[in-house]
Amino acid sequence: MGTRSNIFIENVDGTFTGIYCHWDGYLDYNGVILYKGYQTPEKLQKLIDLGDISSLGAETIPSPLVEKFGFDYHANPEYKALSEKEQERLQQEARKGNEQDLPIYTTAYHRDRGEELNQMHAQSFQDVIDQQGGSIEYLYVATRKKDNNLCWYVKSYDYFGFLQDALLEQNLI
Repeated sequence: MGTRSNIFIENVDGTFTGIYCHWDGYLDYNGVILYKGYQTPEKLQKLIDLGDISSLGAETIPSPLVEKFGFDYHANPEYKALSEKEQERLQQEARKGNEQDLPIYTTAYHRDRGEELNQMHAQSFQDVIDQQGGSIEYLYVATRKKDNNLCWYVKSYDYFGFLQDALLEQNLI
């Protein structure tokens, strides 16, 4: 079962746009990736532009495995025809980390599976917070600072505050 999360960015006009992420929404995965890998509005906007995602990586590019064999590569006859050793090699490549030891690749429903482009929209920071609930375990919201960097917030069932503080509290950064 996935640990679901939503990821939002504050737009220049003060509204917010967000996406859903199905897997690994917890702090020590998506929280760390967002904090370390998405510090500029331009880079985060590339992620948001993908629409809803299955899994988050430090880059918005798909893995070579997904590019070659598709989103549901396990069911692809060409993939299934490969030796177990070659399948394992390709899966290891897909899990490769960058210089910060963050997973590299992002898997998006629209780009990689051909589904409709889905995004969420909210008029204010409070609207983003108020809309969350139900099955979404983590909410990540990036607001814009005057220096054009991002200030990250996180909300879970038992925490709401700065993402940096939550990560420091758990010795994740």
